[in-house]
Amino acid sequence: MLDCLLRHWVYATPPMALLLLGLYPFLAAEVPLPLFLALPVYMLHQYEEHDANRFAVFLNGMMGSNHAGLSPG
Repeated sequence: MLDCLLRHWVYATPPMALLLLGLYPFLAAEVPLPLFLALPVYMLHQYEEHDANRFAVFLNGMMGSNHAGLSPG
């Protein structure tokens, strides 16, 4: 189970970002909007960057075939 969570963590970020946005009305008095939006926006960015292992594919391509590089985990 842990292995599955580590391989597919990126697919939890969009629902969690939406959940955080839904919590904002309850936290509006405590946290300013720009500061609050930083985490959901970053979570969506992580999804965009790591979906289909794009970041590792890009980085491994930049390093060349002689290096081990990043794995999906």
